[in-house]
Amino acid sequence: MEEILDGKYSPDGYTLGWNAGKVSNQEIFHCHFHVIPRYNDEPLAGKGVCYWLKQPDNKRGKLKIQT
Repeated sequence: MEEILDGKYSPDGYTLGWNAGKVSNQEIFHCHFHVIPRYNDEPLAGKGVCYWLKQPDNKRGKLKIQT
């Protein structure tokens, strides 16, 4: 697969990922795997998926621990 994508798109790298469950934006239960070509000249190159998950707008409220 990598040879085909490298030949067609010539990316500098890839982001790979699974979505599982409704909270992950999966409406119909099934198995699939994302292979996303990435490039050094992207505005957010090197940031990856975790960068988006850590954004202030994505923060949850503080969890209360019951004792």
